[in-house]
Amino acid sequence: METEARAHALDDLLLAAIRVGGHTLLVDETFSEREHMGCWSVGLLMGALAADTVLVLRRAAVAQQLPLRGIEVQAAANVERYYGEGPSYPSSSPGLEPYWGRVAKADRVIRLWGDLGPSELEGLHEAAQASPVARSLANPAVIEDRIEQNPRQ
Repeated sequence: METEARAHALDDLLLAAIRVGGHTLLVDETFSEREHMGCWSVGLLMGALAADTVLVLRRAAVAQQLPLRGIEVQAAANVERYYGEGPSYPSSSPGLEPYWGRVAKADRVIRLWGDLGPSELEGLHEAAQASPVARSLANPAVIEDRIEQNPRQ
């Protein structure tokens, strides 16, 4: 299955509009509350992890007819400056230094309400680890770039 998202820069702001499945989301890197208009891209990634986990766990609970009354997932990212192998900071792009990093670790807290036994909890934990976003973060995909200059709309 292929999923596509399109992002467009908005004026001269540090703001992008993302269009996914008929929905528009705003992403920005403005850390001033006055100018903050969207969510940070890493926050969006953690939101995707949390939401995907909730959906996978709900689907597993329904399929196994588990007495699960509620699910809450909290995901947080530890972002560090990236000094590893691979693309290095492009010296030709001044101004990006504060944003040049990577998610070094994601912490996920899964809260479940219901009368679940140890084997049921372990099965749900395995389901959470197998969610598409969790697997993508744990085993990053290859990103193939193609740059088009002045493309036709």
